[in-house]
Amino acid sequence: MSKIILPLTLIFVFSFMQKGFGTTHLSKSKHIVFLVNDDDSLNYMAHETIPEFATLLQNQSSGKYRTTVILGKGENESYQFPNLERINDADLVVFFLRRVALPVKQINLIKNYINSGRPVLGIRTANHAFALLPNMTPARGHIVWDSFVADVLGCENRGYGAVEWGTNVSITKENASHPALLDIDKKWYSKGNVY
Repeated sequence: MSKIILPLTLIFVFSFMQKGFGTTHLSKSKHIVFLVNDDDSLNYMAHETIPEFATLLQNQSSGKYRTTVILGKGENESYQFPNLERINDADLVVFFLRRVALPVKQINLIKNYINSGRPVLGIRTANHAFALLPNMTPARGHIVWDSFVADVLGCENRGYGAVEWGTNVSITKENASHPALLDIDKKWYSKGNVY
């Protein structure tokens, strides 16, 4: 199932980007920054697939997109992204990470980017990007951001539902004309669960 989810998600990301986004001039290439856990086997091998996707996107976009992949480092409770200030000139930040506490300065960099009104995109595990498990405590100088999902991604992480019945997925009427959803089927059935 996870082998299917990532390609479908990446197709969505690519179709979203074809519509245009960000606040830069049309003549300038759009800068997309991907924030990814490095070497986290529970994160759908994003540390391998996202760099390949980012390179492919940049190479095949005829100069429309520049990509930067930032692979985080450290234990979940004391995580950090090297050169995170690269998001300051991003037109889109893509989150594909799970369960990390970041230094206060890095959380503030991300909040400043979001508060600027530029777009974000969360892939799969972003729904618990900055939330540690209950048995984990952030290291000194590191913090979590439990409200990231509700406040930024606009959803809730309610855990996993039953897989055996599948899931009926539909786009609400008021969001059906949003540019990010124009080429997406308005209603479909998934053999998996949605969380």
